[in-house]
Amino acid sequence: MTGDTGRMRTIAVAVVCAAGIVIHGQTELNGQWKGTTAQGRQVALDLKVNGQELTGSLRLDQQSPADISEGKIEGKAFSFTVTFGGRTVAFAGELAGDELALTQNGTTNPNPVMLKRVK
Repeated sequence: MTGDTGRMRTIAVAVVCAAGIVIHGQTELNGQWKGTTAQGRQVALDLKVNGQELTGSLRLDQQSPADISEGKIEGKAFSFTVTFGGRTVAFAGELAGDELALTQNGTTNPNPVMLKRVK
């Protein structure tokens, strides 16, 4: 095996391993997640992953669920928008172990809402 062939094999193995980590992180997002904001509002997410696309719904308290749009996934990080009463709100989040850290974009509160998977 020449040096170039060995390097190419090493690169190919690294790419396959990295792709496996990304795919694993994405599929872990699938399912239902629940949590409570600092103000006591109940948050429920129902997430569906299809490749790099994220769909599903978000519900606050007892309101009707709002469909997720513009959902994107990059590794364990994700983002999406929802529309409540004519107002579109953007969110960003990250898978952190067995929890999701969810933050509303454009707010002054730096603390994310932590959501746990519904089993």
